[in-house]
Amino acid sequence: MPTRFRPTRLHPRPAHLLPMLPMAILVGLPAAGVIAAAAPFTAGWQAQSYPKVRGIVSAAVSKERAHSGQSSLSAHVMLSGAVAVRRQGEVFVDMRFHPPGDLNAPIDLSGKTLSAWVYPPAGLQGPAHNPNGVRLFVKDSAWRSEYGAWTHLTPGKWMRLTLVPSVQAPPTGYRDPNFSPRKIIVIGVSVATGKGSTARFDGEMQIDDVTVAPGASYTFEAP
Repeated sequence: MPTRFRPTRLHPRPAHLLPMLPMAILVGLPAAGVIAAAAPFTAGWQAQSYPKVRGIVSAAVSKERAHSGQSSLSAHVMLSGAVAVRRQGEVFVDMRFHPPGDLNAPIDLSGKTLSAWVYPPAGLQGPAHNPNGVRLFVKDSAWRSEYGAWTHLTPGKWMRLTLVPSVQAPPTGYRDPNFSPRKIIVIGVSVATGKGSTARFDGEMQIDDVTVAPGASYTFEAP
């Protein structure tokens, strides 16, 4: 099981707190004196920035490896069991703004099997006596969470993760009180060190073919 598990609380940033940007940037044009740079393609996925969950520092689509097609989401994992903010990391998508297929969030996923494929590199599995773990998670429209089963990592091969959102927490999983599987807005992947572990890892983990419903998947193929 993960140590000091922290279900994240994601909240949209109020519009009045957003930084004021030059109009040229808002319309997609470089402002005077600003060098335009292409942002990495992410299909809307991002690394979690919750204060105590910083074990994944970035995410971008890459052609380094793919479960299907030509590319996948590459998450830069930087775990350290000895550092509180690095014991757990997450990458996720807000489906209200980046929906899979023709679905519109919130989505009723009660009793539906969600899945994702992950490719952990050598070293990410952690020590044999106290291994690291990975799992799928979802959040409802009130930002309450459900996390799937804690799954040990098998390095060097694609692994399929699953989660069936329900009113009961999965074995070795977690569910916030009053979590609603009928109003899902976020899906993501969480990775963490084992309980009491001081394991460290710095490298890339690939994620691909995140399926929310038949015909509604994130395949991370660059446009």
